[in-house]
Amino acid sequence: MANDNKVLELIDKVDANYSLRNWGPMAYLWLGLIVVLGILIYLTELTYQDLGGRFAIAAAGIAVVLSIGQFMLDDIRSGIAGSNYRKLLAGEEDPVLYALVLMKTDHPKIKLREIYRVNHTLFQPEKLVESLYN
Repeated sequence: MANDNKVLELIDKVDANYSLRNWGPMAYLWLGLIVVLGILIYLTELTYQDLGGRFAIAAAGIAVVLSIGQFMLDDIRSGIAGSNYRKLLAGEEDPVLYALVLMKTDHPKIKLREIYRVNHTLFQPEKLVESLYN
């Protein structure tokens, strides 16, 4: 019963304090990199007179920006989870809290408390920790 109370306290804490705007420093670095690449691609295109050269530069630039963008999106998710976890953490590492933050990161609009009411077995500490490694 004590575990249930602890998990419920953590669920309420995550529901109350979770923020999608809590990105972390790497997200801003990735955004800055994409802006700089966009400017460099544009300036490089301006220097070429040949239309074929311009298309080749544009195509290569778009491919690079899209691949970096995909990598950035994956990194932002983990950055959001990490930033929220650090914000909510009080004291030593808590894998149950981290699992709850990851659940909230996957579906930020859904309250964890509502999911707990529907299926409380999902929130057993053992299952939450197990979910970190699946």
